[in-house]
Amino acid sequence: MKTLRTLLCVPALGALGCMTTPLDSAAPGPPAASFGTTQGGEKATAWTLRNESGMEIVVTDFGATLVSVRVPDRTGEFSDVVLGFDDVGGYEGDGNQYFGCTVGLSLIHI
Repeated sequence: MKTLRTLLCVPALGALGCMTTPLDSAAPGPPAASFGTTQGGEKATAWTLRNESGMEIVVTDFGATLVSVRVPDRTGEFSDVVLGFDDVGGYEGDGNQYFGCTVGLSLIHI
């Protein structure tokens, strides 16, 4: 089941990486929301991607960080199955810079 979730998340992350339209354009795309401001003063954005079955992931533009994955359990109730922070500040700490990481050295070990 975990492999299936991984297989469903990776294409969704790829689709997010291909998005090139600015947030203020009228073109359709994944819903975007503010995810706070970095220590350097840059605004972070989170995108929510959903499939037809209701699975939902939230990914930020702060290093392609995976913030949330909501999937149904065996009774159909949706719950978040990854740990994450409420804003970009949580990911900037010395002990958390790889928390939620989806690209880089950790990807090679899947």
